Amino acid sequence: KAYGSNIPLFEDSSAISAEVKQTLKEIYLFRQDVNVINVSGCSALTRYTQQYCRPIAGNYIPEHLSVVSKFSANQSLRTIDLIESDGIVGDINTAFQNLPELQYLYLRGTSVTGSLVTDSFTGTEKLSVLTLDGTKIGVGADQFFGNACFQNTNLTNLQLLNVSNVKGSLPVLTTQERLKQLYITGSKITGGIPTFQENQVLSIINLSNNNLTGALPEIGFTQRNATTQIILSNNALSSAIPALSGSGLKIVRIDGNDFTGNLPSLALCANLVEFDAKDNKLSGYTVGSLATNEKIQSVNLSNNNLTEVSGPAIINDLYENYILKPRKGVNIQLTEQSGLTEYSIVNDGTGSGEGSTEFKLMVLRSNNWTISLDSGFTEE
Repeated sequence: KAYGSNIPLFEDSSAISAEVKQTLKEIYLFRQDVNVINVSGCSALTRYTQQYCRPIAGNYIPEHLSVVSKFSANQSLRTIDLIESDGIVGDINTAFQNLPELQYLYLRGTSVTGSLVTDSFTGTEKLSVLTLDGTKIGVGADQFFGNACFQNTNLTNLQLLNVSNVKGSLPVLTTQERLKQLYITGSKITGGIPTFQENQVLSIINLSNNNLTGALPEIGFTQRNATTQIILSNNALSSAIPALSGSGLKIVRIDGNDFTGNLPSLALCANLVEFDAKDNKLSGYTVGSLATNEKIQSVNLSNNNLTEVSGPAIINDLYENYILKPRKGVNIQLTEQSGLTEYSIVNDGTGSGEGSTEFKLMVLRSNNWTISLDSGFTEE
């Protein structure tokens, strides 16, 4: 192993002797002035980690800081980890090809650029985790993801985080049957949501803070037993929300979109813990939607268009939910609606005695259920 911290170590591959190249298995470079080392000839190397590194002062040579050709055809390298090293540059198109043992590739906070094209990862059939976080990839590219840019079938985790220069549509992932986690957030990705029908073990779908449009697919996407999280916050998705189902579904965040119609039934999401649909245009409620979710802890429907008609139905379902499984600490946000207020609930015509909507609301609150409503009462 070779470790370096706060001292100059290598400027280029000439600093590594031929003997060391044949035996060196791991390189760790932390917080030091060092260029990207050419390890293409290190036949035993399995891991290359470079974190919080800066270019060597007064010796800025772009090719020494580039990832291109530094890992070429390495037959044993399994992990490349480049983190918060903004001096690191190069084109991602060809930098990581023909690495037959590569399984983990992390690029976080680098200045690597370029787009993913059809052959970007040629010869990396074992690649299972790809993380691109806060890099400068996609600069000047109209379409970041080329056709079939992920031809290997071992990808389990794809994360593209806070890369604002990325444009175009979502990648084609129909061959990624082992994909478990998909994070593409904080970019300029456009187009619609695919069904992900081929990705049957996909557990986490996080496509938040993009420019996605259109409706959610009614088939495939919303009926998934393997999926635990669906996070689509802050896009431009629209139309009615299809009924959701899935025994594994725990978190659904679809806030900050343009969804309309009724809140869909959530009755088939037995393990749902959190549902967030605030800042949409929902105008109605599906009776029974929240009556049987015994594990629910948080529901946020603030800033929608729910009317006074929806109020009693929601409170009745929440009361049935509590009776089914008494518990404390549930948080329900119903503020900023189009007629649904506390006044409309307590004046729904059922009175104030046992069994009334007002009584059920009181029972919930007395058991530490937070039910947030705009008052609706007028001062005389």
